Amino acid sequence: MRITWLARHTMIMAVAATAVVQTVVHAAAPGETTGSSDRDPLCPAGFVLPSPVAHNRKDAPIEISADQAQINNPNLTTFSGEVKIQQADKQLQADLIHYDRGAQLFDAIGHVLYSNSGWYIEGDTAHLNLNTNSGVINTTHYSSRASGQRGEAQQITILEKNKLRMKDASFTSCPPGSNAWWLSAATITLDKNTHQGSAESVVLHVAGAPVLYLPYMRFPIGDERLTGLLYPGFATSQRHGTEYYLPFYWNIDPQYDMTLNPHFMSKRGWMLESEFRYLGEKSAGHFNLDVLPNDQTYGDKRQRVEWEHNGDLDAGWSTQVTYVEVSDTQYINDFTNSITTSSITHLDRRGTLAYNAPTFEFTLLAQDYQTISGAEPYKRLPQINLNSRRADKENTLNYNINSEIVRFDHLDPAMVIGSRLRLNPYISYPFSTDSGYFTPRISLYQVNYALKHLDPTLQPNIPSKTPSITVPVYSIDTGLYFERETQWGNIPLLHTLEPRLYYLYAPYKDQSTLPVFDTGLTTFNELTMFSENRFSGGDRVGDANQLAAAVSSRLYNANSGYELFAATVGELFYFKNRLVTLPGQNIDNLTQSSLFGTMALSPINTWRLRGDLQWNPHGGHIEVGNTRLQYLPGNDNIVNFDYRYRRELSGGGVCTDVVLINGVCNDAVRTYAASTIWRLNPQWRLFAAHQFDIENNHKLQNIFGIQYDSCCWALRLVGYEHFNTLTSTISNPLYDRAVYFSIELKGLSNFGRKGDIDTILRDGIYGYTN
Repeated sequence: MRITWLARHTMIMAVAATAVVQTVVHAAAPGETTGSSDRDPLCPAGFVLPSPVAHNRKDAPIEISADQAQINNPNLTTFSGEVKIQQADKQLQADLIHYDRGAQLFDAIGHVLYSNSGWYIEGDTAHLNLNTNSGVINTTHYSSRASGQRGEAQQITILEKNKLRMKDASFTSCPPGSNAWWLSAATITLDKNTHQGSAESVVLHVAGAPVLYLPYMRFPIGDERLTGLLYPGFATSQRHGTEYYLPFYWNIDPQYDMTLNPHFMSKRGWMLESEFRYLGEKSAGHFNLDVLPNDQTYGDKRQRVEWEHNGDLDAGWSTQVTYVEVSDTQYINDFTNSITTSSITHLDRRGTLAYNAPTFEFTLLAQDYQTISGAEPYKRLPQINLNSRRADKENTLNYNINSEIVRFDHLDPAMVIGSRLRLNPYISYPFSTDSGYFTPRISLYQVNYALKHLDPTLQPNIPSKTPSITVPVYSIDTGLYFERETQWGNIPLLHTLEPRLYYLYAPYKDQSTLPVFDTGLTTFNELTMFSENRFSGGDRVGDANQLAAAVSSRLYNANSGYELFAATVGELFYFKNRLVTLPGQNIDNLTQSSLFGTMALSPINTWRLRGDLQWNPHGGHIEVGNTRLQYLPGNDNIVNFDYRYRRELSGGGVCTDVVLINGVCNDAVRTYAASTIWRLNPQWRLFAAHQFDIENNHKLQNIFGIQYDSCCWALRLVGYEHFNTLTSTISNPLYDRAVYFSIELKGLSNFGRKGDIDTILRDGIYGYTN
């Protein structure tokens, strides 16, 4: 016959809970299933431990049940035979329990088991003292419901409240029956008061073999940061040789920290990489300084400085700073691992002070560049923008104004410099209904200059130091919405048709006597054909008498709203020649633009086809053609195929990343790329990517990698090569090659270059996520 006692006083459960929580921080019960969405799906399922629903330990009664109970004296009670003590979410079981109420001593003997909503611990015996908050638990197995981690300890000694020491302890995140890796330590001390833990004589075992010994190790408990060495990493590359690094983390303050990373490269020498981070109530940022005192390959000192800052001040004010500087023009190419970043031509340095109010916005900008390759751009020292921000409303008169004053400076004393004032007020009246819209708009562009360094021999076309222009611009934007219900088999569909017309008129004003500080001709596409000005920047206002015509159509699943198909075609029709040009450009006398079209097709969720095309009706040829076919069969699998084409531009153009070779722009583009992420089974994944330049007959980049993932450890190995845009020529393509390795011991740390691998895969495989 079972005996059940019910009590209102709090007994040893409070001390036991404190001890166990600190002992098994981030740990899991043998074979236990958590039911948590955070549990690794690769971990095996097992039995589920009971989870009591009451959590208010202070007021919850203590329930004691046992086969037998013997009261030896008023203070001493002995419970035996499957003894179970439960209070709220805590539970203690043993074969025999002696409880001394007067001394607050608690002894449990035989098959001791303690659990709560998060922790599970087994032991042979336990002896605890409530008055001193101390005690001992012997021969224990501990685990956690939430994290999938577990371990053993010969003895757990509770030193005081929230502080304990484990003797001859082990720790792993591998499931029961698997010890792919585990830590052993002579002693482990956990102190929740200081949020720190320490271990002595630590050995890391992998596949049963000891691979790393540390005489002493400290670590944070929970989310607290702790000063100390981080785990080492290594890689091998063609540019740097064999690489090793051993980061050191300095927890300066809750709002400040620093990481120092000594980085050894067998071909270059020692580099010190450092990052200082700060986080305040209204600001955050980081400062990086990387120094290579003597690059054995380059033959000189190399360094990089970077500062990123974002701040929110009071009453709508904000700040932003971006500053990057490198020691030489080859630094970016030598110390980046992406074909995109290695093709950077200018490093942006800017500081911004902004104010946002309900009816206007103010921005103060100072901007400079470090030129890696190409022409030196103008500096903005400073630029001030003041714009109204009244939201456009339908069926009423709207008016706003944009204004800018900017001072342009240049390193070359022969270049004209000066200030530019630009005003752009406009009014519009959008008539809108459910079936369409009609929006007339009038804008005015006023541009005034105050110039310096004018030299008639260098700038013969700029006769005045104070040139100016005033150009009115008129436009009408109108469109209709048509919808109809249809079906495809048994699938109900919604089909839309959206024609749009945009008429633009701007009279010709001679602007050949104006300087060119920041202006270029925009690339023709779906967006720019509906803009007021064909020039970017503020030094030119294009003359226009033209009509943009486009029509869009979409097809939706009427039940789910899923877009099955979308397409747009459009063209510009010119009613007069475009006389406003940039220096060196000819008058544009074409009567119509290229015909453009975009299309997105996804008849089922697993297939997506997207593309855009520009057709030149005068030459009868394709100017631009891009296509992407994507297959998404599920289970994290992705297959991509991309084709890019751009006909060589006779008048020059803006170079893309993959066609800037040795600082020289090659306008023609014809490339294809194939990439995939394929999961062979729950443990193994493959990564592969290939990009080829058809126009110049050489590969651009190759990626191949494998990943193994299990419940307690993961391995990634990636080989990478990419076209070196700085040192290559068309006839002699050169490549940078590297191999990156990363092994993660889940619940402990990651060894290797995990960040570099993520960057390579994210840039090289569309749709990749870690």
